[in-house]
This record gives sequence, structure tokens and C-alpha cells, in this order.
Amino acid sequence: MRGTESRKQRRAGAAIVEFVLAAALIYTPLILGTIVIGMNLIRAIQVTQLNRDAGHMFARGVDFSVPANQAILQHLAGGLDLTPTGKSVVILSQIMRVDCPGPPACANHGVAVFVRQIVLGNTSLRASRYGTPPTVAGGIVPNYQTNPAARTVNFYPSVMDMQLGETAYVAEAYYRSSELDLPGFMTSTGVSARGIF
Repeated sequence: MRGTESRKQRRAGAAIVEFVLAAALIYTPLILGTIVIGMNLIRAIQVTQLNRDAGHMFARGVDFSVPANQAILQHLAGGLDLTPTGKSVVILSQIMRVDCPGPPACANHGVAVFVRQIVLGNTSLRASRYGTPPTVAGGIVPNYQTNPAARTVNFYPSVMDMQLGETAYVAEAYYRSSELDLPGFMTSTGVSARGIF
């Protein structure tokens, strides 16, 4: 009888230790994952707001090739680090479905083309999902009516149905949140937003 009691006393704390170890293995990744996803959600809201503001201003005629206007957008970006070596990129594109007499003088008749594209921030993070046209000063795409390199990829009619001569202003933003990576679980995390105005 005495042997059974002493054995119970020696094993009394073992169940608690096993429970704590098992709970730590289950709850630690769960809590860390919740924190990372929550922080990325906050960044997603910031990126969406920046994208919306940039798109509205671009569609209303603000010229983001001017350094003063770029400074306004960098101020709006706040903690998103919208600099040439930072963690964010904003791509502003003016896309038009070409309405002109037709080939051969107008090789892009009826096709959605880039009229202008301005890229702000770290250009090495991401390119536009609709293409990267050749541009000159101010983001202007030269000879967009005849240049096949000015054509968009997967924009018309899959994203937006456009009439001949109609223009769309597209804003794309991306933020690389590598500080929130969990090795082996979540890597290369980032948030993006897109708006068409």
C-alpha cells in the first residue's frame, strides 16, 4: 500500500508537464501564425489605401513623374517604405483601347495598349501583371498606336471590357513584408492591391 502511494506521488506532476509540452507544441505555431497573418492584414489595409489614393490622383491628372508629386505619394505611404531601395512599389498605368483608321498605319487598332506607365518605389520587387511597355521621359509610351510592344497582356477583354477609344487608369501596389516571414512555414510574404479607375 505504501509503495503504491509513493509511486503516485512521484508521478503526480508528470501529467501537467506532458500537457504543458504538448500545448506548447500546438499553441506556439498557432499563436505565431495568427500574429503574422494579423500583421499582414494591417499591411494589406495600408497597401489598399495607398493604391486607392494613388489611383484616384493619377486618374484625375496628377503627374507622378514630377518629384514633388512623388513626395506626396511617399508621404501617404507612411511606413510602407516607398523608396527606390524600399519594400514597396506602386505601378500606375494609363491603358487605352486604340481607335484609329486601322492597319497598316495603325497596327494596334482595337487592341488595349499602354499610353503611359509610371513605376514608383523599388522597381525590382514586381512588374505590372499587364505588361511593361517601353517608356520615355515621364512614363510616356511612344508610338502606342503602331508599336506592338505597347500592347497589354491579359487586360482586354478578360479584366475590363472597353469601347474603342476608352481609357482606363490602373493602379497596382505591392509591399514585401519579409520581416513577418516564419521560416519553413511562411516565406516571401507580401501584400498587393489593384484598382481600375
